[in-house]
Amino acid sequence: MGFAKPVTIAFGRTATMLLIAAVTIVLVLSSGLVLRAARVQNERAAEQTRHFANILLTNRLKFMSQTVVDYGDWGDAYRHLHLKLDPRWAWDQNNMGRTLKDDLGIEALAVFDGADREVYSLADGMRSDHPAFAFERDRVNQLVHDARATRSRSGEAVQTIISLKGSPMFVAAAAISPGGDETVKPDDLTTSVLVFGDWLSPGELEEMRLQLGLERLRFKVVDPAARPSHDIVLASATSDRAVAMIADYPEPGTAMLWSLLPWVLGLVVAVGGFVIVLAHQGMRSAREGKDLAQALRAAKRHAEHQAFHDMLTSLPNRASFQNAIWRAIGSNTGDLALLYLDLDHFKAVNDRFGHAAGDHVLREVARRLMQALPAGDLCARIGGDEFVILAASSNRYELGLRARRIIRSLSEPIPHGDEVFRVGVTIGVALAIDGDDPETLMKSADVALYQAKEAGRGRFRFAERAPAVLDSVVA
Repeated sequence: MGFAKPVTIAFGRTATMLLIAAVTIVLVLSSGLVLRAARVQNERAAEQTRHFANILLTNRLKFMSQTVVDYGDWGDAYRHLHLKLDPRWAWDQNNMGRTLKDDLGIEALAVFDGADREVYSLADGMRSDHPAFAFERDRVNQLVHDARATRSRSGEAVQTIISLKGSPMFVAAAAISPGGDETVKPDDLTTSVLVFGDWLSPGELEEMRLQLGLERLRFKVVDPAARPSHDIVLASATSDRAVAMIADYPEPGTAMLWSLLPWVLGLVVAVGGFVIVLAHQGMRSAREGKDLAQALRAAKRHAEHQAFHDMLTSLPNRASFQNAIWRAIGSNTGDLALLYLDLDHFKAVNDRFGHAAGDHVLREVARRLMQALPAGDLCARIGGDEFVILAASSNRYELGLRARRIIRSLSEPIPHGDEVFRVGVTIGVALAIDGDDPETLMKSADVALYQAKEAGRGRFRFAERAPAVLDSVVA
């Protein structure tokens, strides 16, 4: 039996080699899988970041385009900016003045007459004697011509992206029209055009960087054909320009690799305990992956909530309201109305006590509105002190009670520290009828709101789409 020891030794060596080979194969396969998982996680995290950025920028561009259309299809704008240029109406009376920047974030504005002359300008929210769009004049002139060409299609805007101080500016233009205002008589002259510019300033860039959770972020105006497609965040449908995002994207996979490194080194040194170490690390990696997935889902939900909700009041924003009103009109069974609310005396609170006090008032107004509305109604903030309510009712009596309840609630004092503020609200109400689209319904409610204000504020008025309804005042 003298061969037993050599056989045992040979068997031991073979088993050792097999064990070493097995460990090597496991290590190689495991390393490959871990590296692949890290790369996939890095790619997914970068894609998620680009996706969230796209949501934020797209909604910003849509909001600005809708805003320039709303102002362009305004009878008073046609009267005071096209038929006869009236800077006093535009700037002194603040119809197209500093509140565009304060409330809507519009830094630049220009009115181009029929001869393509920039006859009224705002730069950085202030009246300017110099053209607001002197830079890239050829591109802006082309935008003006394109906007004039869409005059027959009311409610449309054209957009482009230009560069200002190394950052992108989103520019939207719309032809100025009477907007259905029967008190304005159109002329046969060449259409004037209204142009808005929204600059992604360094402060806004920093706010977006924090929202996206990045260490570094900047945007660059590019030609889409000249950049890799995965770097393009937003391309305008009416422009050959796009915005590319340049950032240090999050790398959760790389962080995971660094967390695995001590375990890998320990696995190489402690060959005998590789199964336990690998199992332990596998469970830890699974937990980390689950936590990471949960964090990414939470970040996605947070970004989508911010994209469709007002940050100050947490109410749905204009983009969310536009989606809701399209759905409601598409399934309208006759029980649908729109209440357009504008706060009274709110500007006085802001001017005298500052924006912190104004923000407190807006949050309290939002809270009271939500308490005053029945289930099924949608309330949204669409501007500085403007709110809209999509009511699931067409009963004038019920809507009148609802409007009175809102007026009473918002007329109550609003305490803030040592101060007590008093604001009110004026409401325009429009009942949806067959064939309505969101723009028509909004304009009807806006006209009713204007008429209520003219009658003395603190009241509501129904849009005169049927026999006229008298003013209603809360006693």
